[in-house]
Amino acid sequence: MFGNLFEEGEDFDFVSESKGINGRKSRKKDHELPAPRAACNLSGIKNQGGTCYLNSLLQTLLYTPEFRESLFALGPEELGCLSDKDKPESKVRVIPLELQRLFAQLLLADQLAASTTDLTDSFGWTGNEQTSQHDVQELNRILFSALECSLVGTSGHDLINRLYHGIVVNKIVCKECGNVSERQEDFLDLTVTVKGVSGLEEALCNLYVEEEHFDNDNLYRCGRCEKLVKATKSAKLRHLPTFLTVSLLRFNYDFVKSERYKETGCYTFPVRLAMQPFCEQGDLEDVEFEYELFSVIIHKGGCYGGHYHAYIKDIDQLGTWFSPVNVLDLRDPLETLRAILVQVGPDGLLVDQLGQKLLEKVGFAWNKRYRKQHGPIKKFLESHPAVFLLKSDGTRVSVKQPANCCPEQQSNKSKAKKTPANGSAQSCSPDIRWFNFDDSQVRPIHEKNIEKQFQGKESAYMLFYRKSHLQRTSAAKGNPRYKVPLHLQEEMANYDAELKKQRMEFDSAVNNIEVHLHLGPEYTFVNGALHPASSQKDSVLTLTIDRRKTIGDLRQSAFQLLEFWEGDMVIHIAKQLPAGLHLYERLDGKPEFVADVLLIIALCWPNVIRHCSKPHLVHFYHFFSVKIFSICIVNLALFLFSSTELLLQLWMAVPGESSYYPPEDFIFDTSKECTARTLRHKIAQRYSLTVEQIEIAKYFPEKSTWMPISSWSQQVSKKKRKKKPENLQGAPNHLKDGDIIGVKVKFILCTYN
Repeated sequence: MFGNLFEEGEDFDFVSESKGINGRKSRKKDHELPAPRAACNLSGIKNQGGTCYLNSLLQTLLYTPEFRESLFALGPEELGCLSDKDKPESKVRVIPLELQRLFAQLLLADQLAASTTDLTDSFGWTGNEQTSQHDVQELNRILFSALECSLVGTSGHDLINRLYHGIVVNKIVCKECGNVSERQEDFLDLTVTVKGVSGLEEALCNLYVEEEHFDNDNLYRCGRCEKLVKATKSAKLRHLPTFLTVSLLRFNYDFVKSERYKETGCYTFPVRLAMQPFCEQGDLEDVEFEYELFSVIIHKGGCYGGHYHAYIKDIDQLGTWFSPVNVLDLRDPLETLRAILVQVGPDGLLVDQLGQKLLEKVGFAWNKRYRKQHGPIKKFLESHPAVFLLKSDGTRVSVKQPANCCPEQQSNKSKAKKTPANGSAQSCSPDIRWFNFDDSQVRPIHEKNIEKQFQGKESAYMLFYRKSHLQRTSAAKGNPRYKVPLHLQEEMANYDAELKKQRMEFDSAVNNIEVHLHLGPEYTFVNGALHPASSQKDSVLTLTIDRRKTIGDLRQSAFQLLEFWEGDMVIHIAKQLPAGLHLYERLDGKPEFVADVLLIIALCWPNVIRHCSKPHLVHFYHFFSVKIFSICIVNLALFLFSSTELLLQLWMAVPGESSYYPPEDFIFDTSKECTARTLRHKIAQRYSLTVEQIEIAKYFPEKSTWMPISSWSQQVSKKKRKKKPENLQGAPNHLKDGDIIGVKVKFILCTYN
């Protein structure tokens, strides 16, 4: 398994020669355009199907600064160049080069997640290895072995031993002659038992403090006495590594049931670990025995499968830490909204979408929790100008000064708790920044969240400690380019420039829309509607605009295109009917975005026609007294009507089949009431059915789910009337133009003569 990475032999030296990567063809690369980094400013790693264990270990190695910098110190003169790996007689050390390149991408490239395809190709992995999950403890040992083999003959030949190598000495002392028999063992990680112990310190005590006695029927043959004697056996740590890796034996075998199982009981481990009781007495200072936890690889699931992710401490403060929403005091709407907007990023989001985002993050709506005390959400945002920045005429909001660390830092500074004696996690501080690396997603967490991984099906599986006395230089703090080779910095700069170009092209293709301008002198009023007086081709001009622009931007673009236009301009929504063009709601002065009026037809003319929210006819003498031109979107699948009308798509389910009849447009008038009962009644009328015969549901394409729309109303008390049914335009339905409504017929009434 694991391809050639796990093969041991003299012929395999992890060096690529003329046949490429171990003679195998590289698999097809992922050409999907990567998204930019999230608010935490740290990059994740894509899961190739079953490589979460690899991703967790790679992130841990990346955020081990001494390992990362030692790897970057190896230049092309020692490792070769990836561009030469296919040349005849060329020898390129592919694994460390690909690892360098991956680390540079994770540090410098503006992408949400990096791909490990090139790295796993250098391992010699096939599709089976990428889709099959393996043990991360085994991967750690074999990956280190692969790196050692690949770095033979370079200045980094001792990289693994220098950072991770330790020595255990086993002693057997004869009680008769006092002869001491010693045997040294090297280790790169310590494996400790989980079953029957309460935590890491107890397990280490059992291994390196307690003695085993040979007596009675279990005697020891002493080489000096040349007979069976009583003796004691003990083990001590003779040499401690700079980085101590601890593997927890979570998986065991039940001989009674003849099956494997996972130990899910409580198993504690400290954030600060003192190793002096487990070592040989030496002349080292106490600080040499003190370790701090900086990474925890967590396994979620059972012994036959599951998922790995890692809690990692950001030692160099490369990421942007902010308090997770789920640990904020939800009684304070200011901190809750600020935390949500910091996660969204500097661009912010629409005020109308902030309420929906709040519902997704904390599970309740603004109107139900905060409105009574703090008023509408927009009014609350406007009342805190020092925190929130409203832009685009007040329709978009972002954080004015995003916090780079814990939002409660200043208010809770005096309340910070000291670390308990057992080393449990403490409250957040500027220098303690933990993140949850879960494949492509990276989220900030509190250090105290580690305690949740002591037990259960989602529990700690590998622990990584570093010596406490290791200090980082100030030049490395917050500087992802620190010690990164210049050629990799240039490569990542070019990669970022190409990504930026591709994103701009994609953004233009997705958000730019074509608008057709129809000039007024080319229109006539015939049979109650507007019709082009000449050919459609001669009366149409084309305007390209970003759908995220406002209606004001649309008017300004139209003015620039029509230099001959005189006077003011008014925009109305219109709909192209078979009889001709009919007018709807006036949009002038409103802050709508073009995206909110996409797929519409609009008319613009000097403000002489009265506003009307219903379709109305322009009087004949009015038409000839004004200049008119229309704005028409190419795709006419949706239209925006008056503020009291919604255009919905009805999908009627075919009885007895998993399919639908062709969708139909349906105009729902919400001027009187916008409730589930009214919508069901209108839909039932359309299909000549009773309300009891149908069920309706709204489709959410972003989640690919249907949400039933129920007309049930809650009984508050016997003396009070029933609670007023919730408006469908509010949570949780958020009914709007273009929504898809599924209709299912429960039964059909049959009558017999």
